[in-house]
Parts: sequence; structure tokens; C-alpha cells
Amino acid sequence: MLSGMRWTWHEGMVQRLMWAVVMRTQLEEDLYVIRHVMGFSRDPYHRYKSKLTIDATFPLEQRKHFRRTRIINEGVDLEKYLGPKRS
Repeated sequence: MLSGMRWTWHEGMVQRLMWAVVMRTQLEEDLYVIRHVMGFSRDPYHRYKSKLTIDATFPLEQRKHFRRTRIINEGVDLEKYLGPKRS
């Protein structure tokens, strides 16, 4: 763990994290359970618990295959091209 570092989470980071988990993980291969680690530090019983890790990384040499798409022009009127929204 990186000591002395503080992380400030904002909505964009959470969305990017969730996108990476959904798009890059194969749950049967990328979930890891670390057993018998200390639980919540203020637990009066000092029970050992398990922690879950998720590997949502990608190989650097395949970086171009994992790029997230971006909207280039948000001002485009999609109804003009696709027709009105259906409900």
C-alpha cells in the first residue's frame, strides 16, 4: 500500500473504473480472493476476513485494442439522422 497518499475520488474516476471492470474483466479469470487478512481496523474482535481484488488491466502491447471511444461532436442532432426517439 502507498503510505501517505490520499486519493480524491470524483464521479469521472468511478465511471472509468466501472467501465474498465465491465469491459476488461473475465470474472472466471480476473477475480482473486485474498484470505485471512485483517478486517476493519476498528473491529474490537480483530477478526481476519477475506478481500476481493479485480484485475481490470490490459497488456500494454495491446493498448490500441482497449481504447475507450469518445463522442467527437456532442452537438450532432441524432434525431436528424436516426429519426425520433421511440418509447
